[in-house]
Amino acid sequence: QPSEEIGGGAEKVIAAGHLEKVKAIFGLHNKPDLPVGTIGIKSGPLMASVDRFIIEVEGIGTHAAAPHAGIDSIVVASHIVIALQTIVSRQLSSFDHAVISVAHVSAGN
Repeated sequence: QPSEEIGGGAEKVIAAGHLEKVKAIFGLHNKPDLPVGTIGIKSGPLMASVDRFIIEVEGIGTHAAAPHAGIDSIVVASHIVIALQTIVSRQLSSFDHAVISVAHVSAGN
């Protein structure tokens, strides 16, 4: 499907009418943890979905020799990343399936 990694691809396929007479769908995906030549089969969901979020952190700049005079947005953002990683391990049951990945952080100007 188009736009698999950024989401919304299935909606484009449906809107184009490509699924009107379809009776079954088989999803295929690269799964490098399987041995070469192996095909894995599973009913229901298998991999995580694409969901995006943006968090903007605004600090107060200061000279590196006087960090106490400002708010270091890079340190704050670092704490946010660490806290997000604890959601799965500390807020969800070990029987639930979840993944949270912070894949990009941009800082400074």
